[in-house]
Amino acid sequence: MLDTDIAYIAGLFDGEGCISMRAYVDGGRIPRLIVQTQISYLPILEKYQAIFGGHIHHAIRFTNKPLYNWHIGSFNEQLHFLETIFPYLQEKRTQADYAIAYLRERIPHKDRSRLPESVYAIAKHTSSCLSKEKMP
Repeated sequence: MLDTDIAYIAGLFDGEGCISMRAYVDGGRIPRLIVQTQISYLPILEKYQAIFGGHIHHAIRFTNKPLYNWHIGSFNEQLHFLETIFPYLQEKRTQADYAIAYLRERIPHKDRSRLPESVYAIAKHTSSCLSKEKMP
C-alpha cells in the first residue's frame, strides 16, 4: 500500500471517523473500544475493509442519500488500523494514542472473561479521555 493511500485513509478517518469506548467498568461488563466511520461512498469503505478488515453495514439515514458504516471489532485489527494511520492523523491523533495504549494492554488478556485490574484502570482512563477529547 502506498503512503498516499494511507494518508488519504487517515485524512478521511480524521474527518469522518470515530474512536470511542463503552466502558462498563463499574457494572462488571467488559470495556469495548469502538473504531468506525460513516460515509455515503461505499467504494472507499470497501477499500478500508479490503486493507484492514472489519464490517460494512448500511446505516439508517433519513434522506435519500445512502449511508454506510464501517467498523472493526477485532482488537488486533483495531490496533493494526490505528498504528498504520497514526502518523498521518491530526484531529484524532490524541484519541488514537489513548486507544492504542488501551489495546496494547488489553490484547494479551483478550480470551479472559474477567480482566486484570490494570485493564479496567486503563479502560476507565481511556474512556474518560476519549469523551473529553475533541481536538488535540
